[in-house]
Amino acid sequence: MSDFSKAAFTSTYRYEHIALKSSVTFSVVGGGFGLTTVTIPHNLGYKPYFKAWYTYGDGKYYRVWSGTGSYNIDGNGGQIDNVNVTTTNLIIAIDNFGVPAISGTIYYRIYAEPLQ
Repeated sequence: MSDFSKAAFTSTYRYEHIALKSSVTFSVVGGGFGLTTVTIPHNLGYKPYFKAWYTYGDGKYYRVWSGTGSYNIDGNGGQIDNVNVTTTNLIIAIDNFGVPAISGTIYYRIYAEPLQ
């Protein structure tokens, strides 16, 4: 039997085991203030650890994180307003502040590990 006591990584544990991964498109109306909420079901029964990125088709990917610091980071006037994970869904709210309509894709990975 092997001694894994000094191993930095071992397959004995579920390091970032991906339970679900995919992508979903979104669009936010232009003009005034637009808000779109993207709901991604996972139905794991607990709040899982997740990672998500988005793109507006300009070839650049941005990490999904919320707050005013995310406003216009991609030059399109959009902002990730809120990110929340529940025991059944990953919910991402996207705002558009008076600029033309925006659309893009959210890529996500939902892991088997619970959110710490």
